[in-house]
Parts: sequence; C-alpha cells; structure tokens
Amino acid sequence: MATAKKRQLDAVLVWRYDRFARSTQALVNALKEFQRLGVDFISYQENIDTTTPTSGLIFHVMASLAQLQSMLSSQRVRAGMVRAKAQGKPVARPPLAQTKQEVIAQLMGEGLSMN
Repeated sequence: MATAKKRQLDAVLVWRYDRFARSTQALVNALKEFQRLGVDFISYQENIDTTTPTSGLIFHVMASLAQLQSMLSSQRVRAGMVRAKAQGKPVARPPLAQTKQEVIAQLMGEGLSMN
C-alpha cells in the first residue's frame, strides 16, 4: 500500500484475493484506495480485474456484501450485549483501580494529556 500511495506502481497482481486481504471489508477498502490512486487490481484465480467494466459490477457487489457482513456483525454484538446485561453479566470494561484513577488525575492536573 505504501508503494501504491507513492504512485510507484500501476497495478497490483495477486494469486488470490484472500492472500491479499484477510476479510471482504479489508479487500473492499484496499480496492477503494487503489481506485482512488488510479492503481489497477488483478486477482488471477478469481479472475477479478478492475481494469474492465464487468469488474466494476463485481466490486460493487463485493462492497455491498462487505457492508451487509459488517451490519450483521454489529447486530450480533449488540444482541449479545443486551443478552449479557439481562443475565446480569458486565458488558463494559471494568473500572480502573482507585490508585490508577488518582495517578491519572494527578498527571492531568500537571497539564499532561489523557494519552
């Protein structure tokens, strides 16, 4: 990606897209970035080639599927949190120990940022 951002290549050729990205969302994000940079993306095994009009359709279908996957995942997480809360389980991070809170307050009082 760093080489693409420096505009030092015209195309990225991969054997399979799953060897390039770990998830559909990561692939879609990379393809969007390549498109923005004017870099073509070609996956040999899946016969995905962003240099053709048909590949535009495939890209948009993949982007839609990635968005659906993300939305479904968010729904499952929210449902799990609601269920855990109904069962009396904690759904948030545990609070910081009092001593850590005091150190943080002292450092912030000295003008340091939260980071």
